[in-house]
Amino acid sequence: MTGIAVGEALVAPRDVEHRIHRRHVAPEDAAREEEKSRTALAKAAEEIDREVAQLRGYAGVASKILEFHKALILSPDLAQEIRAHILDAHMSAEFAVFTVMRRWHAHFAGLTSEAAAQKVHDLMDVERRIMRYIVGGAMWDLAGLDREVVLVAHTLTPSQAASLGKTKVKGFATDIGGKTAHTAIMARAMAVPAVVGTGDLSLRVQDGQTVIIDGLEGLVIVDPDTETLDRYREQERRHRAAFDALVAEHDLPAETLDGYEVEVLANIELAEEAEIALAMGAHGVGLYRTEFLYEECHEPSEDMQYDVYQEVARALGGRPCIIRTMDLGADKFAHEGQQEGERNPFLGSRSIRYSLQRPELFMVQLRAILRASVAGDVRLLFPMISVIEELREAKRHLARAKEELAARGVPFRPHIPVGIMVEVPSAALTVDQLAREVDFLSIGTNDLVQYALAVDRVNERVAHLYQPGSPAITRLLRHIIAVAQNLSIGVCVCGEMSADPRFVLLLLGLGLREYSVAPVAAPLVKHIVRSVSLAQAEAFAEKTLGLATAEECDAFMSERLAALLPNLR
Repeated sequence: MTGIAVGEALVAPRDVEHRIHRRHVAPEDAAREEEKSRTALAKAAEEIDREVAQLRGYAGVASKILEFHKALILSPDLAQEIRAHILDAHMSAEFAVFTVMRRWHAHFAGLTSEAAAQKVHDLMDVERRIMRYIVGGAMWDLAGLDREVVLVAHTLTPSQAASLGKTKVKGFATDIGGKTAHTAIMARAMAVPAVVGTGDLSLRVQDGQTVIIDGLEGLVIVDPDTETLDRYREQERRHRAAFDALVAEHDLPAETLDGYEVEVLANIELAEEAEIALAMGAHGVGLYRTEFLYEECHEPSEDMQYDVYQEVARALGGRPCIIRTMDLGADKFAHEGQQEGERNPFLGSRSIRYSLQRPELFMVQLRAILRASVAGDVRLLFPMISVIEELREAKRHLARAKEELAARGVPFRPHIPVGIMVEVPSAALTVDQLAREVDFLSIGTNDLVQYALAVDRVNERVAHLYQPGSPAITRLLRHIIAVAQNLSIGVCVCGEMSADPRFVLLLLGLGLREYSVAPVAAPLVKHIVRSVSLAQAEAFAEKTLGLATAEECDAFMSERLAALLPNLR
């Protein structure tokens, strides 16, 4: 709903790398260079503290990314390596920082996962910060802008994106990046319209040109004709007003015109986001992703995890708190160096498979979740179950965790509800068997679409084949929801599809009564539910199911949505 920005282009200068003088210093000057490096590290960390202070309270994920950067800067390993290069090899401070950071870059650049690629960008951001305090120069500052602009850049670091919320930048577009990059996460967290991965836009746009950022469709329009410009300006005005109105009515129920109530929960990654979710009108947390804990510490202790989980449960005040066990592997390894190379990591040791292969880690997390279960309505979710044997093995670990806590005299909820993520075709096709052994289902549409259509969703060459509107996907969803209804167990959709207005209607018509979305999307989903009758949604779904191609489905859903809710688009 905040995905459109129209304005005058401001093209960011290409990031000019600091000119690194690869020089050595006299032994008697090494101590001074080492002091210079320590001062730079301290000042870079203080700079992040100031940025986090500005963000806290409305952008939990954004703050967490910056905290991760601070942890890198204050890492004892980084300081020790820099110190050794200066004192032992007599490098200048900037040469030492450059050398160490390039070695770290090379390590992650040699890995194939998406998370490793993101760490390269994080390290580049950290290096720029440190270098500014060694060789001088200030971060490109947008705070002094006296007019509203649309920013066009080759790339934006997470820290640069984090600063946009306090400026007159209405939206931005970058040449490189993807939806899961930290810069894109920053934009979503702060509701800043953005399009990333445009190719060479920054080379084709000049300051002062009129630019339209359509974050809803992933479009950037340069120098639009008068008709297009007027249309988008009106859309921008309506979307901004609509978003403000949605936030104002966030506490209204999600109930259809004919009285059918729907539950809207939130997807979170950080403990701080629980309160933000409630402020946006979410009824609880439908998916608490725990991977960030393993980003910060590759083997977080039981007590550390318990503290975080119970904090979230208490913040929710008795509302649902569904905690997914670690979904590590493939693109989400905390410490990439521990991952052995795999030809097809998305089909390899990831998620529940990784957990079952690392029982010592798995048991620690299960005990922590069980302990936190006494703090609220905590429920346990196993990710990427593909066969019933995996589910049964995971449940055996859970039973053993209960026995260990009981032997220690530690309180926990004995009958904690257990669910599974349905996100691979084998689970979708045997969901009638799996559902009989759990208390609820959660459909992970991001991976379900990827695996069902055999499409790598982060591969630009085949990205056009990643089609949530494919008839194969809508029929799988209908099947899963119908099975859950027949067995009288809860079913929720927690992928990106659940926040897309078209699919909100489709899923409602298919029988879904529980959505889990990003906190900022909760008011929108509730508004859509309140704006239609169940009969309208069912007719919408029936027509969609009868179409033969994803293109036909998308066209119909968009057209019908515009007719039912004209203010949305």
